[in-house]
Amino acid sequence: MMGAPLLDAAKDIEDGLMLVEDIQLGLCAMYSRILDLSERLRHSLDINNAIQRDVLRRHLDFWNAWLAKTSYTQSNPTSFTREMQISMRFYYGYEDHSVKSKWEWVVFDRARSLHFDATMLYHLLCLNLYADIRTLRQAAQDIVPSSLAPDYGEPYRQAQKKRQANLREFTRTHNMRRALCHSSSILSTFKKLPVSEKKVVDPISYVAISTAALMVWACCLYGAHACELCSKTGDLASRTIVDISKFSDMTKEEIERDTWIENGGGQVALQGIPFCLCMRPVLAKVFQDELPEGWDGAFSIAPGVFEQRGRDH
Repeated sequence: MMGAPLLDAAKDIEDGLMLVEDIQLGLCAMYSRILDLSERLRHSLDINNAIQRDVLRRHLDFWNAWLAKTSYTQSNPTSFTREMQISMRFYYGYEDHSVKSKWEWVVFDRARSLHFDATMLYHLLCLNLYADIRTLRQAAQDIVPSSLAPDYGEPYRQAQKKRQANLREFTRTHNMRRALCHSSSILSTFKKLPVSEKKVVDPISYVAISTAALMVWACCLYGAHACELCSKTGDLASRTIVDISKFSDMTKEEIERDTWIENGGGQVALQGIPFCLCMRPVLAKVFQDELPEGWDGAFSIAPGVFEQRGRDH
């Protein structure tokens, strides 16, 4: 079990060298622990489970700090620091090292691709830590048109009502707002990729996008959000717009983001689109547009959320 040694190591984040693959392995090792915790939290909000969630959050923060330290956002690999040049040696292949070949870019893209995959995995794990993805997925399945869904009887309907009540309560928590920030980060990170690269990324990115869409969908359906047309109170003009797109970069707007996460409030929006029951299809399309045509995994991860393009209903 990762514990004090790992957290103590976080204090020395400025020292040493770690490859992206090391970070990926560290993140993957946390997956089963996060799922186990999610299962326990589904049945009990015991204080020990809350403590364990905080411990896992700090572990994710540790790996994210290393992701930030090994970032490959520089536009010119020839200007790397000595430490980054050393790490690049692990990604050399059989490149032609002549000046005209620009071999540095080949090596750089190799490492940058791995870093991107690790970043998407990090945000996906955060979604699973802060939200019960299994319950969200089941809630989405619950509202599949009755003509397509079997009737499991009264016990199932009672369980469905309980899920809906739990999700309404969840949308008012700071954990939901944390999950929304990570959903925004997933979308923003992927949109920055060149179109040609979006077709060859690791499928974990598509899983993350679909899960983020499910999170936004649930917030629109079960949260107390309404656009100007649907609002019955007529007070939207006086409400602060909180566009979570500006929180997609976890290193910026930290004070404003953390304040909103803790206190909530305001009309939530994403890329200028307000969260509302009527806006679910619009927001879902924002995420679906980033998925490759024909990637059917999205319909299993977020059933009923995306438009069935070119598919038989």
